[in-house]
Amino acid sequence: DSLADLDELIADEARCSIELHQRYKPALAEVVRVVRLKNYAMRTEKTYRAWVARFSIFTSRRMSTPSGHL
Repeated sequence: DSLADLDELIADEARCSIELHQRYKPALAEVVRVVRLKNYAMRTEKTYRAWVARFSIFTSRRMSTPSGHL
């Protein structure tokens, strides 16, 4: 399965906590699946995974503020 190494790929995103890893694992799996289905370059996949990781960090910070606003 092309997603067999997904846990390893996600773990490489150093700034992604375990909680965020679990929350966004389905989104990352879908990104990897579609990127590989379309035969995009590995560098593109890595970039897209980084975008998902940054988005997850952004949303977790936003949700941690008292009113949900920055």
